[in-house]
Amino acid sequence: MYTHEPRRFDPEEVNLLSELADDLAYGIMSMRTREERKKAEAALVESERRMSDIIDFLPDATFVTDLEGRIIAWNKATEEMTGVPAEQMMGKGNYEYSLPFYGVRRPILIDFVFVPHEEIRKEYHFLEKKGALLMSEADVPIPGRETRVLWGTAGPLFDGKGNVVGAIESLRDITDHKKLQAQFYQAQKMEAIGTLAGGIAHDFNNILTGIMGYTELLLMTYKTDGKLQNYLGQIHQAGERARSLVQQILTISRRVEQKIQPMEVAPVVREVLKLLRSSLPTTIEIRQDIAISSGKGIVVADPTQIHQVLMNLCTNAAHAMRTKGGVLSVSLSEVEVDTMTIFSRDKSLQAGPYVKLTVSDTGHGMDAAVRDRIFEPYFTTKEIGEGTGLGLAVVLGISKNYGGAVTVYSEPSKGTTFDVLLPATKQDVEQRIESAEALHGGNERILFIDDEEIVVNLGKTILESLGYAVTAKTNSLEALEVFRACPDAYDLVITDMTMPGMTGIDIATALMVIRTDIPIILCTGYSDLINADQAKEEGMRDFIMKPFVISKLAQSIRKVLEKK
Repeated sequence: MYTHEPRRFDPEEVNLLSELADDLAYGIMSMRTREERKKAEAALVESERRMSDIIDFLPDATFVTDLEGRIIAWNKATEEMTGVPAEQMMGKGNYEYSLPFYGVRRPILIDFVFVPHEEIRKEYHFLEKKGALLMSEADVPIPGRETRVLWGTAGPLFDGKGNVVGAIESLRDITDHKKLQAQFYQAQKMEAIGTLAGGIAHDFNNILTGIMGYTELLLMTYKTDGKLQNYLGQIHQAGERARSLVQQILTISRRVEQKIQPMEVAPVVREVLKLLRSSLPTTIEIRQDIAISSGKGIVVADPTQIHQVLMNLCTNAAHAMRTKGGVLSVSLSEVEVDTMTIFSRDKSLQAGPYVKLTVSDTGHGMDAAVRDRIFEPYFTTKEIGEGTGLGLAVVLGISKNYGGAVTVYSEPSKGTTFDVLLPATKQDVEQRIESAEALHGGNERILFIDDEEIVVNLGKTILESLGYAVTAKTNSLEALEVFRACPDAYDLVITDMTMPGMTGIDIATALMVIRTDIPIILCTGYSDLINADQAKEEGMRDFIMKPFVISKLAQSIRKVLEKK
């Protein structure tokens, strides 16, 4: 390229050079832009890879959506929680990512990250908002799996320049934690119930001591009046039932030791059904079929626990019929369990004779999903406040503890039948034989101590009717001073355990310091500080639980005094 004159370009040449320079500059800039774009794309890919690696490393189920609401990350923990691999979810939007959690398309926590707070409140309960973060607990019915309790945290996702590029949500499965929490609360509740039950048992047994003791005195006084004897007998029998009920409350709240012994199941069945008849609505008919003769159907168990098994089953059956009514059937029979029966029922059973308790109802029944979970602790189909979810778990636990088994048959709208199998035994039941002979008394001197005036008056009346000379005191400190003044004036001391000022053990210890050979009988309506074995270790000659019957009190006194 040249011109006619040295060092000069004509206008056309200048324009051409200018165009060439522009083209060259454009080409250079385009090359640089492409290189920068490639670097930016590579950096973006690397950034996404690092983000994906980090998210994959997280122990909580975590996923990310872009600004268009499409999945751009789905970590391994989310795959494990839902069973859906990441490749199936990448790029999915339009709420499709909710399908692995709920089985339907619906907004979930991550979708509310950019929604005004007022709208969030309409969709979620117990939701917390801290800055840009949302936190919530939810019961999530993961398809093909059991419902899980998940704690979710969601918030916006920012790039390096602080620009919002999407949203992120992490989910933590807290189902086991919630179960442990429920067990802890249940344990606390049972401890509180136990403390309350102990206090009630002490006071109630003192009341029963007066009712049953004075009833016995009337029975002894009016032996020839048949009608009065019948009435008084009913009062005394009601008192016995009340005493048994107190023991059941203490057992359920774990405040008394189990008394495992050979026992007949039939009397327990009759007693439970008698109690239920007065509490169930008239729309529920009770049918009873005890195909076991007296002295048969014996198992080795705690009677209170067998009572609890039957009560739990009957209560559940009644609940299933509470709206439409129906028939509650309870049957008891002896069966022989062979190898084939074991295979079809429960492989943990041993071949041999069993007592079978069957409880059936004509209620709404259960489907397979519910039936498979009924023995799980804290599982319940009842409304909040109607049940703890422990009834059937307790039934199964007690039955298994005695080497038995529980089976259930149920279909929707066809009712439910529970069979409880308990190993039968040939051991004899210990018989309580009440002596028909006259009560044996004496002329010894007795110091009777109890802070309840009704018990003191009753004790004094009973003992004086048996011929004893009685000094009765309602104040333990006053009783101690009376004894200290003349320790040889008494042949026996009977004292309550729980009293203001000094406990029964405290006053017994003080009395034995004054006179080492003084025999002492300790009585209590209930105390978590003492039992029969501990009382004997403390030097007590005998231990009597209230409410005591006159015959037992008389026998205890003679036994202690004659040993002396």
